[in-house]
Amino acid sequence: MDETPTTGGPAGPTVDAAPPPKPPRAWPAVLAAILIAFGTGALTYREANTLLTPRVAAASLAGRTAVAGRQAPPAWIDEFARAFCSRDAAYVSAHVSGELDIGEGPIADAFSRRAWQCASSHYLGSATNTQGQHHVFVMTGSDNEEQWFVFTVADEKVVGID
Repeated sequence: MDETPTTGGPAGPTVDAAPPPKPPRAWPAVLAAILIAFGTGALTYREANTLLTPRVAAASLAGRTAVAGRQAPPAWIDEFARAFCSRDAAYVSAHVSGELDIGEGPIADAFSRRAWQCASSHYLGSATNTQGQHHVFVMTGSDNEEQWFVFTVADEKVVGID
């Protein structure tokens, strides 16, 4: 049998099928906006600032400030972090509560067993949830190695150290 197509049949206009819809191109723009927002620090804080503020440069000039240069810790938690860094058991024991409230002696003993020597502490920022307020510090050792600590605070006392 011959497989040649027949030309006979109903004559009329041919209708082309509609091309498939193109995917929306909005997602690259959204991704770019998110990257710009992270790069400028706009998504790290809940402040109403302009997107293109040079915050990182300002942070290097401000001393103990957050990475993006706008947040600063409450004075007592900054002092707590410095006391924790310098192994000041008296200050640390006076500002802890809950499971961490074990007394100055055991805290001093724990500090004496710590082999890592802390040289400085820098505040990175904070967040709040149902467990309390969390303050993040990066501490640099005398060997330039970093240790990151999260101090969980409830009722102006440190209740957790991670």
